Amino acid sequence: MDKVLVTEAHGNMRNLIPESVDRRATFLSRAHKPQNNVVGMNSSFKAAMFVGYHSRAGTVRGVMAHTHRSSTVYSLRFNGVEVGEIGTDAAIAGYYGCQLF
Repeated sequence: MDKVLVTEAHGNMRNLIPESVDRRATFLSRAHKPQNNVVGMNSSFKAAMFVGYHSRAGTVRGVMAHTHRSSTVYSLRFNGVEVGEIGTDAAIAGYYGCQLF
């Protein structure tokens, strides 16, 4: 592994403590996310791990269940399968040929 990118990509960008991120990693935190929560991802990425995601909209007893709010999308399907934030980001990672862990 050559490089690690840690992104803060939710809400008010106060979910991670920047000083607690390993100094060898690049830490990216910003409100505008043109690639959803995987801002900065491209075909050079070999692997991704998604941590701390919410449940998709409509999930019974799901933690903060929602599927995007700023653009008001509440149901999103890929190939007939309903997905939430993690499914959206997995699709973007897959587009770039990135393996998921």
